[in-house]
Amino acid sequence: MKKEILLEVNIEDVLLTMECQKTSPNYNEYVQTCQHLLESHNESFKATGWLVLNGEERADCLVILDPVLEQEADRLFRTGEYLEGMMLNTIADYLLFDATEKFEKEAGVVLEKEGLYMIKKLEPGSSKVPIEEVVDVLDAVRKKYDIPVRLSEGYMMEPVKSSSCYYELTREKSKCIEGHVCERCNDHLCRYRKVVLTVIERMEERTHLVGTGANLLDALRRFGYTIEAPCGGKRLCNKCKVEKETKDGPVWIYACKTEIEEAMTIRLQNAEQGHVMADYHMEPVIEHKAAAKGKIAFAVDVGTTTMVVQCLDMDKHVLIDEERFYNPQRPYGADVISRIQHERENGGKILSRILRDKIREVVLRILVRQGKKETDISDIAIAGNTVMMYFLEGKDPYGLSVSPFTVENPDRKMTNGSILGFEGDIKVTLLPVISAYVGADIVAGFYASDIRKVQGNTLFIDIGTNGEIALSANGRVITASTAAGPAFEGANISCGTGSIDGAVCELDYFEGQWLFKTIANIHPKGFNGSALIDLMHICLQEGWVDETGRMECGDSVIVSLDGTDFEFASEDVRKLQLAKAAIAAGIKCLLEEGDITLDEVDRIFLAGGFGSHMNVEHAVKIGLLPDGAGSKVFVLGNSSLAGTVRFLFEENGEKEIDILASGCEYLELSMYSRFNDRFVDELLFS
Repeated sequence: MKKEILLEVNIEDVLLTMECQKTSPNYNEYVQTCQHLLESHNESFKATGWLVLNGEERADCLVILDPVLEQEADRLFRTGEYLEGMMLNTIADYLLFDATEKFEKEAGVVLEKEGLYMIKKLEPGSSKVPIEEVVDVLDAVRKKYDIPVRLSEGYMMEPVKSSSCYYELTREKSKCIEGHVCERCNDHLCRYRKVVLTVIERMEERTHLVGTGANLLDALRRFGYTIEAPCGGKRLCNKCKVEKETKDGPVWIYACKTEIEEAMTIRLQNAEQGHVMADYHMEPVIEHKAAAKGKIAFAVDVGTTTMVVQCLDMDKHVLIDEERFYNPQRPYGADVISRIQHERENGGKILSRILRDKIREVVLRILVRQGKKETDISDIAIAGNTVMMYFLEGKDPYGLSVSPFTVENPDRKMTNGSILGFEGDIKVTLLPVISAYVGADIVAGFYASDIRKVQGNTLFIDIGTNGEIALSANGRVITASTAAGPAFEGANISCGTGSIDGAVCELDYFEGQWLFKTIANIHPKGFNGSALIDLMHICLQEGWVDETGRMECGDSVIVSLDGTDFEFASEDVRKLQLAKAAIAAGIKCLLEEGDITLDEVDRIFLAGGFGSHMNVEHAVKIGLLPDGAGSKVFVLGNSSLAGTVRFLFEENGEKEIDILASGCEYLELSMYSRFNDRFVDELLFS
């Protein structure tokens, strides 16, 4: 069966799908733009559907929207008409859904004439069907029809505005599905459902269409809300609380434990903006790369928790704009292992897509602010840990999480803007990695600090979710990674939080009184990583916790700040203890491997946001950093971003960073014979 499907759409449906509210100051402009697009492109409001019977138990289906709409949307983006491009893209998405639904009804009629009935609809790329199965669907249709579609390496159909599925069939009419019934559809997050979820965040109210039975956390993640879920939705951390409005007043619920069965209104209480580190120290550029006047480039730092995008004037060699924000993958888990597991359990590609989409969204926003077009972009360079680089490439990172932790190709990757949805001659560079857990962010940090070229012996430490450490000594650069986990970012600590407004960032205890400082000087909401170091130091100093980590004052310490009590429990102590021991043991193993002592280390580079703000003296006192480290510490700030910027500005950046990365050694601590002994030794607080 092959059939052309005629389609129509109305303005209200398009604007609701775009989440454009009537209260928006730009609502009237959106209405006029939408009206113009509907009138000028209605001849392309059509699609073609194919249905092929594959025995009596399966039928394969393909629907392709008129490609003119996709081509026109791409043209609008290229010419800088972003509102029109986004709106036409939304119209195309809506029409594709409508075409799929209409064709399904037609297919049901045809199958019924053969005495066959649909009992289940399965879509490649959904949570229940691997995306690779799209190959089987297309092969089945191609056996009977010449179809204008091809697959990318990532199994994405081109034209993009295409949809594939297959139906399981039966001859028992009592088991059939009657057309498209939302409640029976597997896509619980389909935005065309008629169940309304209203989300109030920072006094702004937005409405979304979700499906009956959809998980609230999944829905919030899909719609791009920043919500704390360090455990990745496994119902372990109890940090995804939201306020639900009921007829009896507001009640607290956990998003991960809530299914949306009817229209719901919730208020997000924990959607604070974080303070993202973008300051850095960078060694001077030796020779600037020549560039045409008006050309710009983008440096992108992709951290597990936070991200920064900086826009550079390549002619004047200056920073002209930037945005700092949370990694949009954060609600899927605080650490990379949680995110890898999510992709494994949900068919893959979700986290890859939202990461690429976020970078594109930010770049487009900066272009608008700067009055620039895509054609003005010469380069985009990206650094991040190895898992993030895999996500950007669209590769499955599962192999990075299991022994032997093999990286397929650690070298620098050169591609074009299409990886981020851009057209034209934009050169996109993914900086090289060293190993599964020493990534491009560390290579960029080495490049920014000239770790190979500075005189003497240098210890490099980046205390994040992964504790990356390196030693430059005796002509060698030895690297390692320790599984510190997210404790130092407050993610899995009961009183912990990220560096948000209201996070306690400095803490002291004097004559029975708590002294503290919060970010933005507002009421305390929890302790960020640097304050947790302070708190651990105070507990040891006051004798509330002994050197083994045992609580001497019950099961917890209560910290009362401005009328709010925060509980620091014994299990929190253990998590910090394990994290600090991993870092400290890794440092000792590197020094042993390099055959030098700490006394022979000339400087200690601290990289990353956490290292830039922690009290070094307190870090030494709890045993996170070795004795004698304090006077040798030099703070680099966001060295990953610094190295990426330097790479873009430096004439010989590609050659230099390739030599640097290829010359680094990697010490796998899990295979290092003395690591376990060192780890046990470092469990003591000292």
